[in-house]
Amino acid sequence: MGQTVEMRRWHPRVGVILLAIAAMPLAGVAALAYQQVRQVGSYQEDVSSLTGAIEDLTSALQIDSAVAEEKYWSYATVALEDIGIPRQLVVDLVGLDPWSAVDESAARVDALVDRSRFADLAPMLQSARSIDDPVATELEDAYELVTDRVRAHREQATARLVDLPSAPDLSRGVRTLRLAADMRDDAATQLGAFFALRFDSNSGSVEALRQLVARDDRYRATRRQLSGTVTAGSRAADVLAEMDEDPDVAQFLREVRAAVDTTVESGAGQTSALSPEIVVGDATTLADSFLSAHSATGTHMRLVDAAATDVEGLAAELDADAAAARRNALAFVAIVSCLAIAGVVVAGRAIVVPLRRLSAAAEAMREGSLDHHVAETGPQELRGTARAMNEAVAQLHLAERQALALAQGDLDDPILELSAPGALGQSLRDAVAHLTTSLNEREDFRRRLAHEAAHDPLTGLPNRTASLAHLKRALGRAQRTGDHLAVLFVDLDGFKQVNELHGHGAGDRVLVQVAQRLSDTVRQSDVVGRLGADEFIVVAEPIGHEDEAAQLAARLLREIEEPIRQGGRTIGVSATIGITTDGGSSDPDSLIREADAAVVEAKRSGGGRTRFCDDALRTGLASRSAVERGLARAIEEDHLVLYVQHIVDARTEELAAFEALVRWIDPGRGLVPPDEFIPVAEASDLIVALDRWVLRNAVDNLARWSAEHPASAVPLSVNVSGRHLAHPQLVEHVLEPLRRHGVDPRRLTVEVTETALLDDLASAATHLSALREVGVRIAIDDFGTGYTSLAHLRALPVDILKIDRSFVANLRHDDERTLIRMIVELGHLFGLEVVAEGVETATDARELLLLGVDALQGFHFSRPHPIADVGGSETRVVAQPVR
Repeated sequence: MGQTVEMRRWHPRVGVILLAIAAMPLAGVAALAYQQVRQVGSYQEDVSSLTGAIEDLTSALQIDSAVAEEKYWSYATVALEDIGIPRQLVVDLVGLDPWSAVDESAARVDALVDRSRFADLAPMLQSARSIDDPVATELEDAYELVTDRVRAHREQATARLVDLPSAPDLSRGVRTLRLAADMRDDAATQLGAFFALRFDSNSGSVEALRQLVARDDRYRATRRQLSGTVTAGSRAADVLAEMDEDPDVAQFLREVRAAVDTTVESGAGQTSALSPEIVVGDATTLADSFLSAHSATGTHMRLVDAAATDVEGLAAELDADAAAARRNALAFVAIVSCLAIAGVVVAGRAIVVPLRRLSAAAEAMREGSLDHHVAETGPQELRGTARAMNEAVAQLHLAERQALALAQGDLDDPILELSAPGALGQSLRDAVAHLTTSLNEREDFRRRLAHEAAHDPLTGLPNRTASLAHLKRALGRAQRTGDHLAVLFVDLDGFKQVNELHGHGAGDRVLVQVAQRLSDTVRQSDVVGRLGADEFIVVAEPIGHEDEAAQLAARLLREIEEPIRQGGRTIGVSATIGITTDGGSSDPDSLIREADAAVVEAKRSGGGRTRFCDDALRTGLASRSAVERGLARAIEEDHLVLYVQHIVDARTEELAAFEALVRWIDPGRGLVPPDEFIPVAEASDLIVALDRWVLRNAVDNLARWSAEHPASAVPLSVNVSGRHLAHPQLVEHVLEPLRRHGVDPRRLTVEVTETALLDDLASAATHLSALREVGVRIAIDDFGTGYTSLAHLRALPVDILKIDRSFVANLRHDDERTLIRMIVELGHLFGLEVVAEGVETATDARELLLLGVDALQGFHFSRPHPIADVGGSETRVVAQPVR
């Protein structure tokens, strides 16, 4: 064994040797290519830096020219004002307004500065323009600071204009740009010196003459140098040729030379002082000189722009060439690598001995590959070994394909009908049978979940969400076809008494029987749904006339009123039906609201009848709308107040928590009863805004209690409506005030009614789980009025069950006590706290304690009172009788 290891150590495989041989030239090629790519990258960086420098230089030159123009117009206006020439006289004589020219040139300067990267120029310009009652010297000094800063930027940009020896055209373009900039600078300086010489009657004319002479000589020298540098056919060459033909440029240069000659002959500093008469007499000549000079300066600026455009184009071409060079280098490395690898492969196929095929196949099998087939060649022993190996591979391959079919759940795959021999084949057959059963159970479970999400778990009818969705689709069909539909709102009369007299189990069976009768009575095209506890909806379509809807409602009433027999006893129920027709409406909520209003009106007349929604009822709905608007204003203007009621420990009667209750204080009516505005809010999106107001103020008070008494940890419960529970932003609405105040989420309990929870179970579970994960406690309010299954209760993220007050009110009945005990035991089974609401007497409290209730709430302990009266240190409640 030791010898084998030694041989493997010193005798690697042929493929490894070939790879090592190919790797050496590959490494050299890669190193050369890396150097080439690195050089190209460095070259690209130089080109990019040059492009940025050109942009900054162009900006600086444009700003310099514009500032010079603004300075000269400003200088002219100051000079004219010093001489005493009125503005209108200048306009009349010359046909231009220097003061307006100041504003226009200033606007151009500001626009250029905003587009550049020279943010430091703006405050300096503002300082120069804000000089009160300036004189020429002050103005010159102020603008000189701006000009110095601009030229500093220009010098910085010029310093970044690198020479690239490998790009002579670009280097030549850069030199052309520099010379064009120098020419433009010389022309601008000559412009200032020229007009300073014309207007300055003091000793400053000596300096102006000196600048004019120096710049004129330098300008002409630079012009000659530029002619030998500029590339023929370039934009700069074209503009330079245009300059030679430009009459304004020629006139400007002539006037500069004439001014120099005249001043030298007459003697610098000997010009007579300017007067209005002299300026007026020479106004037209001065204006022509100024305009031609500025036109010439603009032409020089175009020369700079053209030179900059030439350089930018050359830089772009160089950048493209460098990128192409990099791609070529990489392509070269790739090609050489591929050729080297191909050579290794070809050599390997030629060198590797066919006798090693069997060893390679065995190694592949050991590693799990079943795609190798060994050629049955060689001596008889090798042929037998190869044949046995091929058969083993075929059996393993069959097992692999069968396992893949099982994993994909494709139980109809023909491969599963084949049988592999031995224990492996038997294991696969057992797996097929087991997986078939599991997949069928999973599919059944999925269908049950989908059905439960859209159907009422007790009656099997579509729930509120599904019913509204169907009504919306029906309205769409009616609009397309021109047909009409009717909505029948069925509300059972006195159903509460059925629960009280016969128990909730009997009440459930009554609801199931009523649902069945409704489904059997309606037409095939009609749909029956359950909206709430004892509320059903019938969407009847198509309806030709209101009489047809009335006849259907009458049939439904007759069927519902038939006695229901359960366990030897007869239960009688009746119903009230509200009817409305679409009338072209496309709003499902409006139709249900109208039908519901018709039910309420019919019940006021005794129930057990049908009622159409007429104009009077619609007027009533309008009144509800007024309540909605008033409540909306109350929420917006903070005319609400928060009350609380105590929740106490059932054993010690110590304070366990508070429940927050909202009250509306109308400025005109005073305290508005909750029964007047809560139902209206719940019927609209106002309930979401109302819930958010309660949440914000509840958390505000939790923070206040903590600030007043840091050791206080009294929790506070808030109610969340069913509409808000389905809102996509519910979780954020709850957590935002907690984060803002830094309140521990465990001090907040969110209460949702059982009915609201079951309206959209999947959405509710998602939202409540997200809240519970961060510590917010979840309570099911009015538990027992809905139909939560054990599976739902186990899956829901719940901490507290609150028994509905209707159970507590009937504690004298054995059935109700039994139901309460069952609810308590069920809650404790799932580790939940159980709270009983509506406790009004000490007898109720004692009875509920015996039944195992954990906490109590009701008038016996506390009536609702303003939360502002509660301090965070409150820890005990004294029982108080109901008055």
